[in-house]
Amino acid sequence: MPPAPLPIEILPDWARLNGVEFLNVELHHIDGKGFGLVATQRLSLSADHEGAIDDAPLAKVPRDLALSGAAVDEYAKVDHNFRQLLDAMGHQSSRVRILLYLLAHLASSKQDRAGGQGAVPTPWTEYAKFLPREILVPTLWSESERDLLQGTSLEAAVNAKISSLHSELDELRTKSSELPFWNALFWEQDTVTLEDWALVDAWYRSRCLDLPTVGESMVPIIDMANHSSEPDAYYDEDTEGDVEILLRPGFTVASGNEVTISYGEFKSAAEMLFTYGFIDRNASTDEMKLWLDSLPDDPLTQAKLHIFEQFPTVRLSRTEGTVRWDCPYVHLMVLNEEDGLEFRVLQDTDGGRQLKVFWQGEDATDQAANFETLIQDHPLCPLFRLRAVIVLAGQLTARLGRIRNTPTSEQPEGAQLREACIQAAGALKDIEVSLLEATLAALKEQETHLLADDAVKAYLGPTEDPQNEQDSTEATNEEDDFS
Repeated sequence: MPPAPLPIEILPDWARLNGVEFLNVELHHIDGKGFGLVATQRLSLSADHEGAIDDAPLAKVPRDLALSGAAVDEYAKVDHNFRQLLDAMGHQSSRVRILLYLLAHLASSKQDRAGGQGAVPTPWTEYAKFLPREILVPTLWSESERDLLQGTSLEAAVNAKISSLHSELDELRTKSSELPFWNALFWEQDTVTLEDWALVDAWYRSRCLDLPTVGESMVPIIDMANHSSEPDAYYDEDTEGDVEILLRPGFTVASGNEVTISYGEFKSAAEMLFTYGFIDRNASTDEMKLWLDSLPDDPLTQAKLHIFEQFPTVRLSRTEGTVRWDCPYVHLMVLNEEDGLEFRVLQDTDGGRQLKVFWQGEDATDQAANFETLIQDHPLCPLFRLRAVIVLAGQLTARLGRIRNTPTSEQPEGAQLREACIQAAGALKDIEVSLLEATLAALKEQETHLLADDAVKAYLGPTEDPQNEQDSTEATNEEDDFS
């Protein structure tokens, strides 16, 4: 288990010691939010920047405290053991390097209690001790709590993320076990667990900022500012690279009121919950992304997925009451050889073999994600679109049924579900059920319109049911039984 965080009341002492300036704000407990930044005086800035505090920052953090991939590389020049760890791991992305840094200091804080040797200390060694151990991102939910997400767009995403965390930790164990220092710190006494790796990942995802000059970084104190759909402040870098919180022009904050920033204006409810552990209904974009299931009886499925080179997803969105769906794969998915789709394995100039896809005799390999456009000039384009609408409606109907049939608040026997998780899962389901219902209504309208098309009526005939078109083609093409 990670050690309990230090009392937040002593964080200002750490801040003074490390050059952090609280100029017009201070830390307070905020009901329902944990800790946040509160104005110590009335703050006001007019739209033309003429105000009581003008452009003065509310808080300032020295650039050296920003934890970025580059900062981790600089630290490795001081801690030769950590340099060995980075070398063994292959100097991966900024995210992985930052997570390794956090994990090293988290493990060192455990060793402190046992008197063991740890990583070379930095200001982050102590700051990490103030960070929360309980974060409501779904990767830190219990298995019973994650079951509440069944049917939602987060179900597959969370499962995939947890699987990825497992794989990353396995790689870390394999590569660092060969290093005596890290084997002793991480593994000999099971100091590091999957829970620890998931925790530092949650810290990174929920507290990371995108700074203009150094990119993705974790910044102490700045990461204590809470989110609002109507933020009165924002973060930025000054000319020296120090990170500041600044009041937005045209905003006023009364003394004692919370100062807030925005965590993102265009994130969906699922993305907010996945990244930050809460949903802001006022700020969330009304959209969702789902993985598309392949048709089980399509003999071309593997070839289509290989040539598509992306995860087959469908994105649903609603803006001012207008629903849209975007699913590039479904237009490739509903085509077969009878329509003019063909796969060939060709030899390239290096003697290798490559899978190619042809549409109407033309090589379409580089346009595998653009079949919606490729079919436009085909006489049966309305029929292809009808197939796509029917397939998509079927999958969304099944998804809607799964969400509705998954209980949100019932406590499984022996399980302890946190109320915050129950509420978050329920809110996500309400949002996504509403969008699924609206999309299905729009798809039904599209289906009705396409069924009235002359080309579709001529192809299907007076007694054909488009739902059974797949069955009707089996008699003429047994090998390609997908229509």
